Amino acid sequence: MIRTINEQYRSYKRLRELAAKAPIHRRERLLRLAKMALALATAQLRNPDLRPKAHLTAPHPPTIMIDDPSPFDTLETWERHLAELKRWPDGTPLKSAIIETAEYWIAEKKKEGR
Repeated sequence: MIRTINEQYRSYKRLRELAAKAPIHRRERLLRLAKMALALATAQLRNPDLRPKAHLTAPHPPTIMIDDPSPFDTLETWERHLAELKRWPDGTPLKSAIIETAEYWIAEKKKEGR
């Protein structure tokens, strides 16, 4: 995991706090970890190439709220709904499950139409 300078510094401070409260046999290890976190933050400050790139950070999934058509809506309504769902960005939570539901209802509507 690549951390930003602020995250490294927060880790350093938190490890120092934990070391102050830790038993003697664990204190040394926590202080070494804190020292490494501070060294990484310092290195990132001095060398921009060590900083995480914007495209490497995890993007927040888009928030999309949509009302599904009801089971009583027409086939055309469900087909328009499915077309809209397929335009959603990849990585949208539950996109595939919602598409499956729409495809199910389209199949049901086509059966009813026979």
